[in-house]
Amino acid sequence: MYYRNPTFTETGAVDCEINHPQYGWIPFTASPTDSEKHGRDLHGAILADGGIAAYVAPTPPTEAERRDTWRTTAKLYRRDFCIALKRAGILSASEAIAAAKGDWPATFASALSGLPQDDQDEAQIEWAAVQEIRRNHPMIALLGTAASMTDAQIDALFGWSA
Repeated sequence: MYYRNPTFTETGAVDCEINHPQYGWIPFTASPTDSEKHGRDLHGAILADGGIAAYVAPTPPTEAERRDTWRTTAKLYRRDFCIALKRAGILSASEAIAAAKGDWPATFASALSGLPQDDQDEAQIEWAAVQEIRRNHPMIALLGTAASMTDAQIDALFGWSA
């Protein structure tokens, strides 16, 4: 079996590419504990040939990379988002209660003022229907700008702690 680019894995197996008769060069991991004989045989052959690149551990993500990844999945139920806005002093208690019910708070009005009327209407309809507020939703950026909030402050509303 033809192979190329062998590199040790963290466990001692060998990642490489094999020249598959039907698919051409494809990724393959050869292991001494492979359930298939050809995998165990290839592992032995690669070790015998030598020239295997050392395993290089992946670089841990930076704080910014971890935060950016977190932002793609961070969400709050509308109720929790409204409570967070009240605690942050962005919404009054009465506005937070109304917003939790799906009403559009007056405090949010300036966030949409620069948008065409159709977009404003759709944003308010979406707010009325949505149950989960996603951190990376474009409306959150608009609301944050209207409330003079930094990205870090918005992240804190959604529970990010560095």
